[in-house]
Amino acid sequence: MEQAVSLQMTHVDFDEVPEGVSAIGVMGAEGDTKHLWNPKKPAEVEEARKLYGILTEKKYRAFRLRKDGRKKGKMTDFDLMTEFDPDARGILFVPAFAGG
Repeated sequence: MEQAVSLQMTHVDFDEVPEGVSAIGVMGAEGDTKHLWNPKKPAEVEEARKLYGILTEKKYRAFRLRKDGRKKGKMTDFDLMTEFDPDARGILFVPAFAGG
């Protein structure tokens, strides 16, 4: 499996990601880490695509985040993703949960 990719990382909220930049958030024990990319830069899109592949191989679930029209500027709606979308503004990865 390929190793981690070289995207800028930050711990800001999705709503604080600058305009024109997309983010993949990866949930972890300390919250979520954002991996940022510019959808107009092909090299960064490819790095985001690689990260998407790495995380789905590890059985993380991906959710596309959207702004809720009722809450100005807040990303509160989400849809399950089954393939990488380079135009997604925010993607949140959640680790698989073990049932019992």
